[in-house]
Amino acid sequence: MFSKTRPWHRRLPPQLRLAGTVAAAAPGYSGLLGVLLLSAAVLPAAVAVTVGSLVTAVLEADRTSPESLFSAVLPLFCAIVVLVLLQQTLPPFQETVGELLGARSMASLGGRVMRATMAPSGIDHLARTSVRERLASARHFAPTDYAPLFAVPALATVAGTTLAALVSAAVLFAFTWWVPLLLILSRAVAREASRRSILSAHAADSEQKGALRRADYLRELATTPRAAKELRVFGLGAWVVRGFDTAWVSAMRGIWAQRGSGRRSLILVLVPTLVADLVVLGLLASSAVGGQISPGQFTTFVLAVLGLGSLPLMSTQDIYAEYGSRPISAAGELEDELRAIDPAPPARPLPPAPALSREIRFEEVSFRYPGTEREVLAGLDLTIPAGGSLGLVGLNGAGKTTLVKLLAGLHRPTSGRITVDGTDLRGADPRSWQSTVAAVFQDFVRFDLSVADNIALGAPALREDRAAIVRAAEQAGLAEAVEGLPHGWDTVLNRLHSKGAELSGGQWQRLALARGLFAVRGGARVLILDEPTASLDVRAEADFFNHLLGLETDPTIILISHRFATVRRADTIAVLEDGRVREHGTHDDLCGRDTRYGSLFRLQAAAFTSPPEGAR
Repeated sequence: MFSKTRPWHRRLPPQLRLAGTVAAAAPGYSGLLGVLLLSAAVLPAAVAVTVGSLVTAVLEADRTSPESLFSAVLPLFCAIVVLVLLQQTLPPFQETVGELLGARSMASLGGRVMRATMAPSGIDHLARTSVRERLASARHFAPTDYAPLFAVPALATVAGTTLAALVSAAVLFAFTWWVPLLLILSRAVAREASRRSILSAHAADSEQKGALRRADYLRELATTPRAAKELRVFGLGAWVVRGFDTAWVSAMRGIWAQRGSGRRSLILVLVPTLVADLVVLGLLASSAVGGQISPGQFTTFVLAVLGLGSLPLMSTQDIYAEYGSRPISAAGELEDELRAIDPAPPARPLPPAPALSREIRFEEVSFRYPGTEREVLAGLDLTIPAGGSLGLVGLNGAGKTTLVKLLAGLHRPTSGRITVDGTDLRGADPRSWQSTVAAVFQDFVRFDLSVADNIALGAPALREDRAAIVRAAEQAGLAEAVEGLPHGWDTVLNRLHSKGAELSGGQWQRLALARGLFAVRGGARVLILDEPTASLDVRAEADFFNHLLGLETDPTIILISHRFATVRRADTIAVLEDGRVREHGTHDDLCGRDTRYGSLFRLQAAAFTSPPEGAR
């Protein structure tokens, strides 16, 4: 497994990996932050030593000579003022640099996750549970509370306070060696107990995620337009509110119980810390009274003890640093797993896929989805002539969409092969083949972009060719609707946008078809249409296919549809059943014989031509 060969840096704590990511994303600013942290860490101890020296200078100065007293005290007083000013001014600079580094690291993490996810040419990896879980964790590069955006300045704060405490401890070594060790040990124990208490509370939150998720779901139902009509028509308002209350209270009861228990245990742990501080302060006072240390030294050591208080219990900043670092680990594990699934490309690049001039052949192709045992395709054989059109029909689950996904290179056959002009696609560059394929799937993407950009995604290289975009929209029957939008072709298709609007379901389908037609204009040689006109009426469907058949180019068209009036226009038709091609031929040929296609066609036609039972 990939986890056994992870490089050493993958096994570091998340906080150190976050620091490494930050240093790689912006080495210059990282160095500046390091200088600021070290400077800020020294300041409390420097103030303690300088104040102690000031006390000593005042006590030892000649009080009969104002000039002597002034000359002894003024430099130390000025030094204290400068140090205090630095203590006040450095943190804002540190915070600003930390936030900048957080933004840089968040952008770096987002790029890593997207590059890793998009690296495989297929989509099998997205079906893996482990990949989805790591993606869910790594996606926290969005600006949420526990994102690296906030984790970096939080980590800087934690590192700074820890360094300051250690420098203060070094000052106390001048008194006796065991005092700083006692104080650090007591604080370390309390800090670890605090950490466990807080993480336990967060674990309790995680245990209640199911109930909280349901509460959020019900709240969203009640407060968004998505379900507004059904909730009111069916009178479900009280049911939604009651369900939310039940889920929320159930989740929070467990969370509150865990947090209460954690607070009680934390109070007990604080007692040793308080006792250690009192013992050390009492010892310092006794030493000062007994003359073992001077008043100036007493002042310095007391301030150093107070400086050790900068090593607090686990705070909000620690939580940000702890949880905000975890997406870094998830991103690294995601990269390792995807690299194992889709290894580095061979030293010699694969040859480009053939240009498709003769035919596409499926030869004994079988396929089952990752993690399943059922073969969706089982020994399928099929020939698709170049420049022709093929209609695919079959019951749900027959393998129609799976077949075109294999053709598009989104999956690889479990066995068998797919050839283009006799060349096995396994031996060709998958990206080069995918650049020749355009697809309009049933679940096409509704991009939050302008109308023109939505269409231009079919052939990004022709994005500036507005005339070609308009022509594709006209062929898909969309142009008239676009002219009625508030900003025409530049209207963003999202009602929440200031220049946005929304399309109907049928208009969105026309846009997806326009995107596919624009891809053909950009050089696609294969056009896959999976239920392309399901949201169009009969006349609009006929107009679209008339435009499709009249294209200037002659792409190879694979058409999936449950409408036999649509499929009959194809040059040939293949009937899929149990993962195999059961029937193959032209519409007239299949209807002229005793075939399943013919019986289904006649059954569907009768539904449109026969009067309903009981009609007058």
